[in-house]
Amino acid sequence: MFGVGALSLMQICGLGRLRPNTLFIGFKESWRTASPESCEEYVNVLRHAFDMHYGAAVLRNFEDVDINDPDSL
Repeated sequence: MFGVGALSLMQICGLGRLRPNTLFIGFKESWRTASPESCEEYVNVLRHAFDMHYGAAVLRNFEDVDINDPDSL
């Protein structure tokens, strides 16, 4: 379901030419223990983003960043 929801959001977001062009996605920490279907769905989200000409950023350890502190960014 994650892949279907992500693809739907990428397709419907924006207003005319004012469309976002970057996908931010969290790093899949559990890829070694996750099911093959779950890993394939994660990769397919990235693949769909590239097919739609989105840039992609995979965020890792983002919970350690304090967005209110400019020095931590």
